[in-house]
Amino acid sequence: MALFNKKYCDICGGSMGIIIDNKAADGNFCHACAGKLSPYFHNARNSTLRQISEQLAYREQNKQQLTLFNPSKTLGFKTKVYLDPGHNCFVVSKSSNYRNENPDIINLSMVTGAKSETKEHKKELYMKDSQGHNQSYNPRRYEYSYEIFVTINVNSPYFSEIKFEVTDNPIANKGSNEFMRYQNEADLIVAAVTGRQAPVQTGVVGGVANAVGGIGQAVAGVAGIAGLAGIAGTLLGNQNNQQAQMQQNMMNNQAYAQQNMMNNQAYAQQGMMNNNQGFAQQGFGNNQG
Repeated sequence: MALFNKKYCDICGGSMGIIIDNKAADGNFCHACAGKLSPYFHNARNSTLRQISEQLAYREQNKQQLTLFNPSKTLGFKTKVYLDPGHNCFVVSKSSNYRNENPDIINLSMVTGAKSETKEHKKELYMKDSQGHNQSYNPRRYEYSYEIFVTINVNSPYFSEIKFEVTDNPIANKGSNEFMRYQNEADLIVAAVTGRQAPVQTGVVGGVANAVGGIGQAVAGVAGIAGLAGIAGTLLGNQNNQQAQMQQNMMNNQAYAQQNMMNNQAYAQQGMMNNNQGFAQQGFGNNQG
């Protein structure tokens, strides 16, 4: 009957049920402890109890640091990205009261990459035959729907990526204004977390979101950028290329100016030498006469 003896959490010591769902590499832990772990952590079975305990300590510290977190920009719809450029960090949360959810604070220096991707869903449409059975059309017909996701890769000891859906519901038309609005927001999120820049401001005209300024390096201030949906990252690249070209042109102009000064000096010296020699020879001839 020892099989039905009460079991206790190897981390907090609390009692657990007969069925153990939360297992570590070297022990078990309760649902209460599991609920405090990061929602992006999915490797408990390969983690030791010590590693689980260390993460719980980190999560408690994260909760305290959220009291100092001060976002000035929010991107996203159902799932939101709250950006705090003053502390160079952000959080991702579905809750309007994100502090209660204790989302992981991610420093921008931890981000190793990010991307947006579209997931396509394909469903075949059927017609009914005379007996009410489904029959495929010839050619086959399909109904499509689309969802947009953002994946942020991070360098954390507890998880490696944060993935969330940007669309609130599947979208039927990939070329619609609604789809473009979500795609634009996804692109702005990717630009904000990978570019280490201030949050992007967006405006909506005719149902389509447009980037109207805000991407800029923190050390350089906020650089005003205007553009259409989905090109915030491209604009930032163009801006950097323009700055590089301006610097190159300035260097070329300086080189040209220095070369011209050297040429003018050489011409002046050559002219002086020719004139002096001519005058000397003329005077010498006069003296001989």
